[in-house]
Amino acid sequence: MKPIRKITIAVVWAVGATAGICTGANLPPPPYPVIFIHGLAADAHLWDDLAGFLTQHGWQFGGSPEFMRQNTPADDWVDGAGRGVFYTLNMSDSGSVPWKSQNLSFTQQGYEVGMVVQAVKKATGTSKVILVGHSMGGLAARAYLQGQGRWDGLRSMAYSNDVASAITIGAPHQGSPLANILVVPFPTGWLSWLNPISVAIEALETGSPALAALNSGTLPPGVNYVSIIADGVPIIGLPGQTGDGIVSGQSQDLANAVSVAGLRYLAVPLQIYPQYFWSPLETHSYEPSDYQVWDQLIRQISTPAGLPSDLLLRVTASPNPVRPGERVQLVYTISNQGSNDLPGAELRMITPSYTEWADGSDAVPLPDWWSNLASPGDERIWTLGTLPAGQSRNILVSAGVWSGSSAPTNLTTLYTAALATSSRGDSSS
Repeated sequence: MKPIRKITIAVVWAVGATAGICTGANLPPPPYPVIFIHGLAADAHLWDDLAGFLTQHGWQFGGSPEFMRQNTPADDWVDGAGRGVFYTLNMSDSGSVPWKSQNLSFTQQGYEVGMVVQAVKKATGTSKVILVGHSMGGLAARAYLQGQGRWDGLRSMAYSNDVASAITIGAPHQGSPLANILVVPFPTGWLSWLNPISVAIEALETGSPALAALNSGTLPPGVNYVSIIADGVPIIGLPGQTGDGIVSGQSQDLANAVSVAGLRYLAVPLQIYPQYFWSPLETHSYEPSDYQVWDQLIRQISTPAGLPSDLLLRVTASPNPVRPGERVQLVYTISNQGSNDLPGAELRMITPSYTEWADGSDAVPLPDWWSNLASPGDERIWTLGTLPAGQSRNILVSAGVWSGSSAPTNLTTLYTAALATSSRGDSSS
């Protein structure tokens, strides 16, 4: 019999999530390496929060690969692609000053994605990758998939049938009205980090020739396509429509831009709640750091195998739904339904961006260590000891909930659990 080691149950709260699985300790690795692609006016650091979380939970970071164009195509290379489980791509114009990541066309971005895909496959020895693109990064992924990758007259790239899944987050498949607004002269300092006459801004205008060319292409079969659609905020420049403030929900849905008939396609709508001063205007910029987005990504790129049959975690919340400004009482009941004692039980919880709680008084029992206030992103641990056969442990946490939404908020508790009886951890929701 293999020895039973530590049981870890990691819990993440999410407000407004549609279902629960989740993010947590001992995440099963993805079947293929994952390449995260940034969008307009961003770089690989866009994914720092998520990268830190994945690294802490067992996923090896392979680097931030970047296409390095030389005088001749034979001398081109990709820098920064080591061996790993996931990567955060840098476009070659991500270091441009003062306007980063705005100088490449969709086709050039698609070519660079293709070059990075080849480099990652070589570094890992795998035949396929998973592409995750935020905003314009989703369009770059599509340009490669649709065989439109072309940097110049000497550099073009066909799709190599090497993408297992393509996931877009807040992607402007039909453009963004903000791009149309930006081309109109504004006083100096208006969104100074964006160049209104850049190649990328013009390409992102609704109805642009670049978008028309991209959307006239055909998506290849054999790929799992997912659109993560952030909603809940009025669109700047588009009265009557909602989305993430920058891109409408309609534009974020791939099926509204190109045919998905006969393809494996999933649209995942999310209500992203405002978190910062500018949140009533847009939530687009922090989607890559939102826990609900993380939850959906992990659902799509890592397939949990299920909890051991003798371990059960039940979660109840009251009230549910909960209104912003109220307190929610969460009770976690961890049960051993088997005939053997389970030593080393441990509960881990990450506080999301929508809640805060006094970790020295708002939990029974108290966590192992506390600092007076648990803020967004803080992790707390409860060492539960041996969980005897047929018995259970309860942990109660009371937290304040806040968001910019005035409507009742559905609260879902997200978690993973693992019983380390082998080298692979099992997880479930």
